[in-house]
Amino acid sequence: FSIHCEHNYRVVPLSFEIRAMQTGEACAAHVSEQPFEASFHPISPLLAACTIVGTLEIFEYSTDEARRVHLLRAHTDSCRTVRFSPDGNMLLSGSADLSILATDAITGQIISRLENAHSSGINALMNISPTNLASGDDNGTIKVWDTRQRSCVFTFDDIHEDFVADFEYNEARKELIAVSGDGTLSVHNLTRGVLEAASDNQEDELLSVVLVKNNRKAVVGSQGGIINLFTYGDWGDITDRFPGHPESVDALVKCDEETVFTGSSDGMIRIVQILPNRLLGVVGEHSDCPVERMTLSPDRKFLASASHDKTIKLWDVAYITEDTGAASAAATVPEEESSMDDMHDSGTDDEPRVANIKGKKKGKNAGASSRCSRNNDFFSDLC
Repeated sequence: FSIHCEHNYRVVPLSFEIRAMQTGEACAAHVSEQPFEASFHPISPLLAACTIVGTLEIFEYSTDEARRVHLLRAHTDSCRTVRFSPDGNMLLSGSADLSILATDAITGQIISRLENAHSSGINALMNISPTNLASGDDNGTIKVWDTRQRSCVFTFDDIHEDFVADFEYNEARKELIAVSGDGTLSVHNLTRGVLEAASDNQEDELLSVVLVKNNRKAVVGSQGGIINLFTYGDWGDITDRFPGHPESVDALVKCDEETVFTGSSDGMIRIVQILPNRLLGVVGEHSDCPVERMTLSPDRKFLASASHDKTIKLWDVAYITEDTGAASAAATVPEEESSMDDMHDSGTDDEPRVANIKGKKKGKNAGASSRCSRNNDFFSDLC
């Protein structure tokens, strides 16, 4: 089911009831143009945004104000994705102009630009480690960059037939998970540089992904508003689904091992429990403007949501993360000690596993990868 609420209200997540309270919006960063994505600085109270006209904007935020400190003419076409580096020294951005840009996070000065990083517009970036960056483009190509070697070390192509929408990374297994507009999910082993698995086509655009349940479940948002659940290692087809959103689930942020924040094109930001699947409440809304992306601050106090209304709203979610974080910590089980018996895929413990209705797994180009030898000096100024 779905919940529509009026302005200035939020819903506190409880186990079996929903209760409205005063809004949890802390402040809003007013962006000059429509933002595509936002990123929190890992240490300082800074928030970066990338926009539809190719600019980067950096804001200094507090509990009641977001003040712009830099507006940078970074790209010649729309800038779709932005990430602070893990150490916070750089701002990395990807654009429809095919470039990846490294900008000094404090001064706003350009450090280095990689022209023609992809053959089509760059749609997603992810920091894999302090020295590795993943990028995905409109044609479905994925590249992994190694700053130590100062080069692109892996290119995965001919796997997805449409845009790469989002990434997730399993540090323990060294595996990169990608979801695509072609309706498939792919898993890439970055130790060996090979495609580990590819899902069946879910016949719907897959737009967002996070790992929960101590990396045993992948939660995937879709264009049709369905939350799809995959069991880790069993990637052929979904093992559960939760049709609770009236419109597309464009953004997912992990709250804890049991719950996620969802951002939808209906403008609503919800909190959802996973297995058993329940809509627990509404954090806030952007009126009728779609939510493009969301991100959680390093201290877990603020959830930032980028929307078509030219704002990035900061929501005070400490009341959620403190409660759920304590409960999750008490229930955490190390991945290697988790029993396979705990991995049944159902909306509740008593419901049966979802049947595989998609047919056989594609196995498309399993184990295939290629190395990229050009543009090997991009990171020369960064190391």
